[in-house]
Amino acid sequence: LSCYTTDTSDMADSDVSDWFKSIPIVTRWWFSLSIIFPLAGRFGLFNPMYLILDYGSVVHGFQIWRLLTCVFYYPLGPGSGFHYLINLYFLYSYSKRLETGNSWILIIAICSV
Repeated sequence: LSCYTTDTSDMADSDVSDWFKSIPIVTRWWFSLSIIFPLAGRFGLFNPMYLILDYGSVVHGFQIWRLLTCVFYYPLGPGSGFHYLINLYFLYSYSKRLETGNSWILIIAICSV
């Protein structure tokens, strides 16, 4: 019999917390907001139409938040879940590399657009 007890839930919480804290700051915020905004819009916490980029609303309605929120919002629907997860993966992967100093990825990203 072992006198040591291991609580795996504490280890799992610590692992996720350590992983999240190890992400560079800009990538951490971008990744987090890219999860929060689409889920909040999908669950009906706010109208997603206020997050999309609309020229008339920005210029004539002075809704300047749309310039920033359109970057984080992704419309979630019944058939877009897998595409959304792939986008999150590439967002995390590429922005982390860019932020930690692998600038050749930036050149590839710019050339591919």
